[in-house]
Amino acid sequence: MVDRTSVAHWPRGTVPRAPVPRLLTEAFSRRLERPVSGADLGLADVQGPLPGPAGTPQATTFADLCRALSDPDQLAGLLALPYRTRPDPLPTGLSRVSPASAPPVHHDLATGTLRATLRSFSRQMEVYGGGFGRSALIALLGQSVLPTMSRMGAGAALGETARLVHLLGRMLDDGQARGLAQHCFEATYTLAGAAGDRAVQVIALRTLSAQAHALDQRDLALHLGSAAAAHAGDAVPPAVRGYVQAQLALSLARVGRRKEALRALTAAERHHERGRAACEEDPFAAYPEADLLFQRAEALRELGDLKGAVRTLESSLAQRKPADRRASALSHLRQAELTLEQGDVERCCAQTVKALGLFGDLHSSVARARWAALRLRLRRYAATPQVQAVLADWPRPSEVR
Repeated sequence: MVDRTSVAHWPRGTVPRAPVPRLLTEAFSRRLERPVSGADLGLADVQGPLPGPAGTPQATTFADLCRALSDPDQLAGLLALPYRTRPDPLPTGLSRVSPASAPPVHHDLATGTLRATLRSFSRQMEVYGGGFGRSALIALLGQSVLPTMSRMGAGAALGETARLVHLLGRMLDDGQARGLAQHCFEATYTLAGAAGDRAVQVIALRTLSAQAHALDQRDLALHLGSAAAAHAGDAVPPAVRGYVQAQLALSLARVGRRKEALRALTAAERHHERGRAACEEDPFAAYPEADLLFQRAEALRELGDLKGAVRTLESSLAQRKPADRRASALSHLRQAELTLEQGDVERCCAQTVKALGLFGDLHSSVARARWAALRLRLRRYAATPQVQAVLADWPRPSEVR
């Protein structure tokens, strides 16, 4: 624990034991909405590589990290790693994984297997949330996929590996393991670069921007979103460009650059229209219209257009498929928040009930945390019959998974 006495020792040169310095930099960075380093707090540099098992050298490759995640004794500590707020999006030493110089081997079957695995785990996440199947994906990466990278060489198999690592990052982020998810996205960027897959590199930068935005790091989110757009250029598929421009619009809206945000939204819609023919089965090639509309609603909300955001969310939800349970739950929760901000308590409760109705088998810490925050806000209206009914039926958030 950190108390007033321990804090008083810092000006005298006392540095708290790990992981306190990392946690402090994250807490200050989130509160101040800008990167805060250990040096800013008068502490030693705390942005170094991740620790390895007790008494062993630090983890040096992403494969090492996945193997460590498979160890129950190390899992809890790694899941609690804090988010790093440095402004540079380049990968850390931990995430830097380079194929060995051995001659490439053709892996047509392996590539097809990896692609099928990616689609299967992606569908599971959309239905059940990031906590479902995460351990299986960690084991697959750490024991079967990443150790064979030295035989892959640049090409499709390495590119599919990058996509799997990105998916693991999304799963971890949905479980609020922010620091570990960040390492996954950075590893994706490096692996995709080694594979010569610019589209996945761009997606990794875009995801890092979205993560920074979710953690109130507005400047970092804009820096990463702009880097993704610049790196995309004309060399990536239209759907990916639309995906990037939609996130850039949100980042611009967050810092009050209204005209630029609206231009980015227009560009996102134009690229999305051009990319409609992309295969919907490939989560890295298609950008569903429901997702684009959700992102537009988020940007409109940041720009203060609550009515426009509500209407756009309604359109997004109308496009959702039954299998989009996680996205639908988050959309209904956002709709509930927006209608509550407009003072429409009855409509807020209706949207909340729809969201909670999808929670049964949903393993999403993000969704449950959002419901916990909304529930606190609803308690202010406890005298309203609709609110009483919601709070009675859902007395407290289920265990976060």
